[in-house]
Amino acid sequence: MSYEPREGIDYIVDFYALAGVEPEAESEIINKAINKQLSQYHPDRMSGLAPEIQARGEHMSRLLNKARGILVPIEKRTQYDEIRTGWTGPFSKTGDPVITISRAVQAEMAMKSNEEVEQSFAGGDERVDKLASYSQSRLDFLEKMMEVAGDNAPDDLRQQYEEALLEYDRNLSIKEAQRGDLLGLADLNDRGYRASLSYGEDKVLEIEAAKEVQIEQLRAIAMGKTARKLELLSGEATEPSAELIDLTTIQLPGYFDTVAEQVKGIAEKRQTVAEKRLDNYQPTYPEAELQTDPKSFAAFGFIGEDKTTWFSFSPDLDKGSFDAIATPDDVTTLLEAGDYRAVIEKDFNVALLPVLEQLELMDVLNEGINKYVNKYYPDDEESAGSEA
Repeated sequence: MSYEPREGIDYIVDFYALAGVEPEAESEIINKAINKQLSQYHPDRMSGLAPEIQARGEHMSRLLNKARGILVPIEKRTQYDEIRTGWTGPFSKTGDPVITISRAVQAEMAMKSNEEVEQSFAGGDERVDKLASYSQSRLDFLEKMMEVAGDNAPDDLRQQYEEALLEYDRNLSIKEAQRGDLLGLADLNDRGYRASLSYGEDKVLEIEAAKEVQIEQLRAIAMGKTARKLELLSGEATEPSAELIDLTTIQLPGYFDTVAEQVKGIAEKRQTVAEKRLDNYQPTYPEAELQTDPKSFAAFGFIGEDKTTWFSFSPDLDKGSFDAIATPDDVTTLLEAGDYRAVIEKDFNVALLPVLEQLELMDVLNEGINKYVNKYYPDDEESAGSEA
């Protein structure tokens, strides 16, 4: 049994697109455009054609007449425009049912038992594990190697460990995204798969907000607000049911809490991965022989694909601060030219920060500052504060 999209609940018909006119068109223009299209579906033209083509013609004729009845009368058109403007779901330009992927998945899953939902995700997780390059045994081995090496871990081992952690995070983020769609969470494809040092806590708040949104959506569906308005406009409204809907009894689908707990668990794992990646992170210091001692100022550069973005700071460990400052124009020119020696001679330390995929830039910058303080002010590391 599959879910069938419903007009006014999952989608609405864009009658302007159906008629082939702009929303600003005059009623006379709309009427002519609809008449022209209706002529294509006249019964005389449909006669003798395959049954499915005739059925399609009848369907289009009904929709075009419905469009005329709504768009030509000014009062009805105004009401329809208000509905159309406030609609946040998909539009059907042909009258055929449409539905968003998220809504379709939610509707299908709502028809399944918790056990069936669990099985669906378990199968998906297995496919993700097979397709991904992530290897738990490799990650475990590298973590043991890092523990043995401690602060003296060589660069190549740090790089291998970072790659293994990133592969694991990619694996987790795909599983999170699949479940997040079901809960109506923000699309990770749109906002990026970045995790942070507060990712687990942030995800709890996001789930609570999504829960409220879904409850409101379920109430709107139960009441059939938009569907009812469209029925009334088109004259297709049936007699309202005498049975009143008790909105207080509306509940989230059975899967919601179970899947929410899974997402929270994945988010906590991603936060732990972020912590490990940042702990492993090391800035590089060009012209290292000139940077054995702390300078009055520090310039941090995020290394991007096209350019390096610079941030400058004034460390004052006596006050326990690391204050952001505007980079002087002459220093900016030298940094952009890659003349780090000249910048160091102007009493600046220079640190290069590779961007870490799927990590928040602010966390990377703050970790770079922490590592800088640890390098140049080891005795003040715990007392120093970052004001990046």
